[in-house]
Amino acid sequence: MKKLLVAGLLMMAGAAAAQESAQDYYGILREMMGDGYTEALKPQTGVLASGERRLIKLTFTQPGEYMGLAACDVGCADMDLYLFDEQGNLVTTDEEDDSFPILDFEVGKSKTYYAEVAMFDCDEEEGCNYMVGFYRSED
Repeated sequence: MKKLLVAGLLMMAGAAAAQESAQDYYGILREMMGDGYTEALKPQTGVLASGERRLIKLTFTQPGEYMGLAACDVGCADMDLYLFDEQGNLVTTDEEDDSFPILDFEVGKSKTYYAEVAMFDCDEEEGCNYMVGFYRSED
């Protein structure tokens, strides 16, 4: 439910801010999450062209409810986010046709996961900037 609210608000904010960067969009997403979440891992940044993917190793040290947020810059129209466990099994994904994937998932114990950022539609020749971070619910 929170994902739908954040996504809807970001779409409205994005329409009013056509020149925003990945960090700006990510900041908007983070602010819209509101209180109740703490940064679990330092946000990762990078550049991907259409058709490129990046795998990021994640180690969560506390059990709980988590949210993964990603955003890319104005040249990006579609980016997806996947979460895999240590064995390579897909845990959750956001494959919506948008540039701000959001994941909700639960970690039962200290565990290593892998996030995959996939760029599907980037209009920039040199690639599009992205930012992805993971937050733990304080509830």
